[in-house]
Amino acid sequence: MSLKIKSTTHSEELLTGVAKLLSDTTHKHSDIQLRVGGKIFHCHKLILAIKSPYFDQKLFPSSSSYSAAAAASEEIVLNDVSADGFDKVLQFMYTGETEMSDENVEHILRAADLMKLTELTTFCADYLTDNLSVDTCPRYWKIAQQMNLATLALACKRLYVKEFGNIRSSSVLGSLSEKMMRELLEDDDLVVESEVDVCETLMKWLNSQTQSDGNSVQPYQLLTHIRSSGVPVEYVKTKLLTNSVLMTDRQCFEFLSKVISYRLTGVQFNGLNTFHRPSTGVEQWLSSCFAQKKD
Repeated sequence: MSLKIKSTTHSEELLTGVAKLLSDTTHKHSDIQLRVGGKIFHCHKLILAIKSPYFDQKLFPSSSSYSAAAAASEEIVLNDVSADGFDKVLQFMYTGETEMSDENVEHILRAADLMKLTELTTFCADYLTDNLSVDTCPRYWKIAQQMNLATLALACKRLYVKEFGNIRSSSVLGSLSEKMMRELLEDDDLVVESEVDVCETLMKWLNSQTQSDGNSVQPYQLLTHIRSSGVPVEYVKTKLLTNSVLMTDRQCFEFLSKVISYRLTGVQFNGLNTFHRPSTGVEQWLSSCFAQKKD
């Protein structure tokens, strides 16, 4: 005869015990020390390894690397992670809970990413997404690109696609990377009143990049995303062809010269973008004109 029994308190007792390990000031069960930002954290290898693939690989490598495990048995130094951020991450690893704020979420995210804590990384990305603003967007977008956080990156792009007409007067315009600017310019749904507004924003961004720290940008690649059929010839001549940044690139000069020829003759060329953004209303205006001609 056999009888299978199941404890009704096992899970709760185990979770409570693990949580208490973190707050135990005697550190009698601790078997590993982590030095982060000059602060020592007394931890437990098994808990770290169970929760984090990063620590599992570092603390329990293959048998052939036993000497490496022995060397790591006393203390591990974690660089590029803040002590406050790591403290919040440890709370999450031991208790399943932690508290995020505008001040610490980026530190938590970087630590969670290092330790390959997928769930906590997602929590942090969701927090940043929910708290996006015009001012924080460039920084959050950069973080998203660095850490391959696709959902956060998309949310950042969508916000600036919607606010593109307003960011020219914002101090954060210069914080956008060339990759970000290219993604915005190539988006058909960019919300602007006219393509001239797009040009004005692009030129201001180009000037900010050359004035900041001598960044080398590729203006020609950005210029090709301008919907040239929506830019008046006089504007091309008096503004774009007189912009110092654009004119340092021979390809830009040749491209703009072809744009002027296209606007005067209607002859298109390779690389010309004539699809009008819906927000400018140009397509609707052209359709209306065409309908009136038919009538």
